[in-house]
Amino acid sequence: MRRPPGPPPWLWLLVGLYLSQVPGTVSWWTAQVKDLLGLGAYPEQVATTGGFRALLALSVAQLAPTAFLLAGLLALSLPRLRCRFTEWRHGLRRPLPGEPFAEIQQFLAEQAPGVELRVSPTRSELTARVYPAGPRATRIAAFVPLAVLWRRDRAAAETLLLHELGHHRNGEQHVAGLGSPFVALLRSWPYVFALCGLLPAVLLLVSGEPSAHLMFAQVVLVVLRVPEVLLLPVGALWSAELAADRHAAAARGGAEVLRVLDAVDEADTGRLAALHHPPVRLRRWFARRAGSPSAQLLLVSLLPLALLADLLLTTTGATVAYRLLDVPWGRPPGGRCRSRNTRSPAAPSGGPCWPSSPCGRCWHRSGPGSGHRTASRAARCRPGPT
Repeated sequence: MRRPPGPPPWLWLLVGLYLSQVPGTVSWWTAQVKDLLGLGAYPEQVATTGGFRALLALSVAQLAPTAFLLAGLLALSLPRLRCRFTEWRHGLRRPLPGEPFAEIQQFLAEQAPGVELRVSPTRSELTARVYPAGPRATRIAAFVPLAVLWRRDRAAAETLLLHELGHHRNGEQHVAGLGSPFVALLRSWPYVFALCGLLPAVLLLVSGEPSAHLMFAQVVLVVLRVPEVLLLPVGALWSAELAADRHAAAARGGAEVLRVLDAVDEADTGRLAALHHPPVRLRRWFARRAGSPSAQLLLVSLLPLALLADLLLTTTGATVAYRLLDVPWGRPPGGRCRSRNTRSPAAPSGGPCWPSSPCGRCWHRSGPGSGHRTASRAARCRPGPT
């Protein structure tokens, strides 16, 4: 079998970026928590407003991606712990003699000696997934649909296993695969954002809160946070999945991969399947051209295109936010906000930096005999990390 060229190591590049930003992330959240607990720039008059309470909820949405990314980095250094948790959560065990899973183990031993099989004879939400068992050990989890497919169409089941072995060949099971916190982020982040990001902002805007108009710019930045958080990991995961398809196509042919895509309907796809697996139409297009230069070009360009889209969104969001605050270019809001970057040190794309963040946290109050004055400094105006 002619081995296809390997994909660019986009997943590992992202891991390196996230790892380099851990010190900046910790420093950023230390200052942020002090602010939100009343130990920083906000006086009591600000901390009791509806806008500030909405800001607390927004901070939860901003913290969630950071927590998942840190958990992913921790899982990389503790693969055996991730293995035990994954096998406990999915009820995985060794295959027993006489089960169809035993024949699957024999096939894996022929194709990739050292790769072990673990099975779940009761769960049917997945077919097969790769995951690490140690720094240099790999296991494949097989579920009931794979055993059914093995009996009905063994060739299709073998092609599906070759796809998982493609991930093993490229070392992607340590970053993605079953039990990966990075994949968990993609699956859960839109829901966390809707609950702790959009909902508080909408409730604030419809409540008649006097400080609500100051949140318009922050709402723009928060809405754009979803694609900014997801674009780069999605681009890297799509590249990894397509490369695994190419590995299977090199062994069995693109037509067989197409047949498997039509035959297998995994229950884990769900509404957010496109966040961790490419759309089926794109996978079909790729399978037909797996050995062509256009396929390699797609693998190489997926993450750079995601990065370009991320930078465009960052630029657009900052421009709109500044206009909503009616801030002249090159001058801080109200002339009082120290120069800060709108992107936190934890932003993985390293996007453009803007002087003084237009995050809408410059609240106002009216004091006796003082007129309409700024009650809080904008020195801490910083959006949350991705």
